[in-house]
Amino acid sequence: MPAGQEVRLFFLSGYPAIISSFVISTAARFLIGAAKTVITGLSLWSSGAAMTIVGLGEALITYALGLLFGPRAKQVPIRRRKFYVATKACHPSDL
Repeated sequence: MPAGQEVRLFFLSGYPAIISSFVISTAARFLIGAAKTVITGLSLWSSGAAMTIVGLGEALITYALGLLFGPRAKQVPIRRRKFYVATKACHPSDL
């Protein structure tokens, strides 16, 4: 992990946070796929596994894109607009 950057998840930080996040999201993806069987009538395991495989594929693609474009991408600075507050009543003809 680059210096100065820290990943936090609840009470964890660094690599334990990344691993915990991966495990939690994979389990949640499986449970959502398994719950889908109420509507589809498919097998609990096959539906959960299919959803998990799709989720892991998405994660790999996103990770690869992050490696490809992430840190080297040019960061565009955010312009701050100045807002002025009228201190006296204005008439449209004054503009």
